[in-house]
Amino acid sequence: MAAKIKVDQIETVDATDSITINNTVVMASGKTLPAASLTGTLPVISGANLTNLTAANIAGTLPAISGANLTNLPADATKLPLAGGTMTGNLVVTRGSGNAVTRFQGASNSQSSKLFVSHVSSGDGGLYYNSNYMDIFSYSDMRFNVGTANVSGTIGNQRMVIKNNGNVGIGTTSPASARGIGGAVLHISDTPDAALRITDTGGSDFEISAETITTMGTVDATDLAIITNNTQRLRVLAGGGLCFGTDTAAANALDDYEEGTWTPTLTGYSGGSTQTYSTQNGKYTKIGNMVYAHFYVTLSSKGNISGNYVFLKGFPFNHDSANGGDVIISGFSGQANNTYWVGGDMTSTVTVAWMTRGVAATGTHMMAAADLTNTSNFHGTCVYRV
Repeated sequence: MAAKIKVDQIETVDATDSITINNTVVMASGKTLPAASLTGTLPVISGANLTNLTAANIAGTLPAISGANLTNLPADATKLPLAGGTMTGNLVVTRGSGNAVTRFQGASNSQSSKLFVSHVSSGDGGLYYNSNYMDIFSYSDMRFNVGTANVSGTIGNQRMVIKNNGNVGIGTTSPASARGIGGAVLHISDTPDAALRITDTGGSDFEISAETITTMGTVDATDLAIITNNTQRLRVLAGGGLCFGTDTAAANALDDYEEGTWTPTLTGYSGGSTQTYSTQNGKYTKIGNMVYAHFYVTLSSKGNISGNYVFLKGFPFNHDSANGGDVIISGFSGQANNTYWVGGDMTSTVTVAWMTRGVAATGTHMMAAADLTNTSNFHGTCVYRV
């Protein structure tokens, strides 16, 4: 029966793979010790001696190795420590072929995983994951860089930053509100233009942009609604027009607003091209299809105004030919004949108002050129539809 060699009797294993026991070489290179020949507990193995192992040196299946048993590893800061310690070099994981995967995993689904990236003089940053959510965290600002980065630490082209005060910047390193808002701010900046675009692939496309002018609205053919207290207050129709409240009908939409000036003139049915004026003032406001045109006109000479009808002309917009509107005269003077009131009718020719006058005996008459003098004056307001 072969004698067994106790592990605690092994003194050295030299470079020629000889085993020395009690100063006697008992096994030379190339020989194999059967498993039954080793008894007892192996001493602690120094990592410095675990070099150049080949497949021929290991027979059978190795038992599981725990981190607690891996001690005395060499103090080489360029190597990754497996049981505590630090390293000063870079960690690069390269797979020979295919996609590289690095995974940090808890012992079970109920336990979390954390990856901390720290600086010795400040707080942590990193990733935290559990079964319900994932956190990306940073003690200070969090920056996102696209375009330039490598393992040597060179990072450029910052595209977005989340400041530790909650402000978010895209295209700027210092997001802030120009109006001094104390809460969180989303600040988008670029040269020469910047925009925020929100797209619903099945519906609308909304954009706010800062260019030569600042614009806000839909990019496609959808309405733009303004809502307060979860209720629509205003709607801009895609085809143009402004609806109020919850109304969405194009027929009810306000599609125009304009203010300006116009030049009122007086002429006759049979002529009027040489008359002159001491005053010709007119201002108007157009709201939708309604025009409010105020005027003040005074003749300095009636010239060749002639005919049985006197016209007020020069309106900023032609009026509707069917019941277009009325001329409301608030004051008049310089009439050749007794006149109790003056008005105007805008029911036919779209470019003129037919002037009327009130007389005591017979009521309403159409104003004729003979009723004017060289100093006739009228001021009032025309209200009409276009």
